[in-house]
Amino acid sequence: MYVSIVIPCYNESASLEASVTSIHHTVTLYYEVFFNEFEIILVVEKSSDNTLEIARKLETKYKQVRVLENDATYGKGYSVRRGVLESLGQYIFVVDADLPINLYKYIRIMMLLIEDPKAAAIYCTALWDKINFKKRKKIRALTSIGLFILRKLILKQGVSDSQFGCKLYEGDVARMCFNDVKVNNFLYEIYVTDWILSKGYHIDECAVSVESFSKNSTVKLSSIVNSFFTFMRYALFERRRFMKKLSLSSVRSFLIVISIGLIMSFVHDEAALADKKVELIIESEQFFNEAVVQNVAYAYGKKKSHPWKP
Repeated sequence: MYVSIVIPCYNESASLEASVTSIHHTVTLYYEVFFNEFEIILVVEKSSDNTLEIARKLETKYKQVRVLENDATYGKGYSVRRGVLESLGQYIFVVDADLPINLYKYIRIMMLLIEDPKAAAIYCTALWDKINFKKRKKIRALTSIGLFILRKLILKQGVSDSQFGCKLYEGDVARMCFNDVKVNNFLYEIYVTDWILSKGYHIDECAVSVESFSKNSTVKLSSIVNSFFTFMRYALFERRRFMKKLSLSSVRSFLIVISIGLIMSFVHDEAALADKKVELIIESEQFFNEAVVQNVAYAYGKKKSHPWKP
């Protein structure tokens, strides 16, 4: 089994090396248990620190690490999308560079859950830790509470925590999804969740415990306000258009499949008719050859009666 680990990176010089080393070690420990081959894709946004230099160093150190460099700062959604679309894995982990959990504890559970044929994604959830004022800054905790309430009341997606930075996707489904979802900001996960559920797939959740939140992670009040208005714009206006587009895409795909089926059926019937004609020609030739032989035998007196007479 081939697995890809996609890590979006922006100003992650403080945590990137430790996270990649830990992830590489974890996947190596499960080598030949779940994985035969793996890759770690670091998608580096244009940063103000030396994140890119650290990523290049890790690429040299580990043969499984591949660095994709963005030429500007497009947003987390863009980086995740690029990493997923360029991945090769049968399954794809998307994890934050400052991943606050010990992945070794949960990777086995996540891999067992994704084996469900109906499951397209496994979301790690740490909602109770994220809203714990003792573990997290109050403004971040309040933001998590607000997003949870908005998702439950307005979107009704049935997922308790879509924003936590550790997810596992079925590879082909993820690549189809991110080919359709072109959202660059961090709310891309709401679109992705809607896409997966609209296609009839399941999203299972794996409860995790946060060991420690990154101290470098900060959020401005203006960013929270902007995120709120972005969320409401999607929920009230864009979501209907997005879901309608997905429905039209599904209908179009259905019609294409039906058309291909009809064409294949026609081709099969034509091929069967052609085979029947060939059989008739062969039978005619055999009959003709047999008649010639019998006529020759009659001519030389080896047969007492003419083959065409009783």
